[in-house]
Amino acid sequence: RPLLSSLHNTAFAADETAMSARQLNMEVCSGDGEWVIAQAQSTPDIDWVAIELRVDRAYSILARSVFAAVTNVSILCGDALDILGHYVASANVQACCINHPQPPEWSGALKGAE
Repeated sequence: RPLLSSLHNTAFAADETAMSARQLNMEVCSGDGEWVIAQAQSTPDIDWVAIELRVDRAYSILARSVFAAVTNVSILCGDALDILGHYVASANVQACCINHPQPPEWSGALKGAE
């Protein structure tokens, strides 16, 4: 699958003429991509979309997919709310797996919490 370099003014089509005959599954908050790459490897007949907010993690998913020679994963980097709300037609996705990550950590986050 080609890399999706730009989604601006583009939406995944919901009509049957533009949809692939293959099943499309999605993982939201994919992290470094261990799970989605493992799923893609074990189900080569299913297309997967990994959505990740952080660029470094999206790059890690890309690197994992290249080194694993996985061709059925597309990577979308950005806020899942924006991507799902504006660019993905719900009729296209057969399964959506949501990874609940740990809350982000930042310097001084616990100061004054006691």
